[in-house]
Amino acid sequence: MRAQPIKPIIFAAIFGAISGWMFESLTRNDWEGFIYPNRYDLTKYISIGHFQTIEECGATIQIMLTDLRMSDHSDYECGLNCKASDPFPKVCKETSR
Repeated sequence: MRAQPIKPIIFAAIFGAISGWMFESLTRNDWEGFIYPNRYDLTKYISIGHFQTIEECGATIQIMLTDLRMSDHSDYECGLNCKASDPFPKVCKETSR
């Protein structure tokens, strides 16, 4: 009985699955949408959620600004892979409108 070769195959499969999961989680693009009710005070913001693409983020913000009738006095941005950071509320790898 030569069942020994199966163990390296199982190990390789488990290692591959874990490596793939870690790579995917480290390279994932997570866009977060922010609305600033007062465009001159960026310390106060509303986080509107997380999106897979910047296009989804921007489109959702535009709809919300229109629905809330906030477009005249407010501002917005979408941030990529944002993290909490003291003293700032969030620091993002990249921001865009």
